[in-house]
Amino acid sequence: MPSLPGHADITRLTGAYPLNWLCYRASQDEQLRTGLHTNPAATLRSLPAPLPPLSDADQRLLLDGDVPALLDAGVHPLLLVRLATFRLFGLDPDVYSHRMGAGHEHNP
Repeated sequence: MPSLPGHADITRLTGAYPLNWLCYRASQDEQLRTGLHTNPAATLRSLPAPLPPLSDADQRLLLDGDVPALLDAGVHPLLLVRLATFRLFGLDPDVYSHRMGAGHEHNP
């Protein structure tokens, strides 16, 4: 039987809320997506309401398209794949799949 989540798990998952929200909104909001395509760094620094602000570390993970680190940070894979679907942050389905596999090799 799996154990209940501990404080560290809850902190990690609640800390991932802004990242998860961005992944969701990017798939719903064409204007946001356009900004993420044309000037991703500036768009991440000035996210429109109601998007919560992203930390500098979270922005770096996104700008790097670091799939394994984003998953480790608590981003849900079904939300994260939307970035690849819309070809954001240097991701596309093939790159996402490759990076997803690379992350699992290092984090069994």
